[in-house]
Amino acid sequence: MKKDFSERPPFTKSAAEVAADITELARLHGLHIQPGKTPESWAEVVVKVRGCPCEPERLNCPCEEALKDIEQEGTCRCNLFANDSYMEFLQKWRSPGE
Repeated sequence: MKKDFSERPPFTKSAAEVAADITELARLHGLHIQPGKTPESWAEVVVKVRGCPCEPERLNCPCEEALKDIEQEGTCRCNLFANDSYMEFLQKWRSPGE
């Protein structure tokens, strides 16, 4: 099912501002950006859909709810941010014989 983002309020941040926010949240909370994703590429998606691309009710990315998700699951719902434990799990999963 395709998510409907048409009813969102106007989104006023630029991609550069969103990328800076993503970088800052990761730095402040000691989080990792998932492999294959960059703050800049993710910011382009956020600006295009005018908020969180994964959770339509979340009007900003990064959002405060992401920190709660990471605390519970090790990663946010978008899989953009991850904590150390999740990254260790991911590394083991990708290299099972090592």
